[in-house]
Amino acid sequence: DAMFGDYSCSYWEDAGLRGAIANDICELFPENDVAEFCDCRPTASTTDPTSQPTIANDVIPETRVCPDIPSNGCSICGPGQCVHDPDAMFGDYSCSYWEDAGLRGAIANDICELFPENDVAEFCDC
Repeated sequence: DAMFGDYSCSYWEDAGLRGAIANDICELFPENDVAEFCDCRPTASTTDPTSQPTIANDVIPETRVCPDIPSNGCSICGPGQCVHDPDAMFGDYSCSYWEDAGLRGAIANDICELFPENDVAEFCDC
């Protein structure tokens, strides 16, 4: 998978389709050579106004049921939220690593509360 910046093109595409990238930021991608790096091409006919655009590679965002948080654990995403992109990296470890550590109680609650303030939602799709 081609890379654009620090992340794969499929990561950026998925984040855009899920709405994880603000529209004003998303609009900057074509201006920054993303089409060249990621080999972007139209997926629907641009001449037929009735055609529906298709998602490249049939990427369908999935929903996940958040696990119950044990009394000694915490959610790195914040109350009522959970990781939806477990393979994404947050710092040196995957989001699933951080989520599991929080649920197991391996992260102190006062430290766990700092995760949502440090963009974990953006990286891990909380």
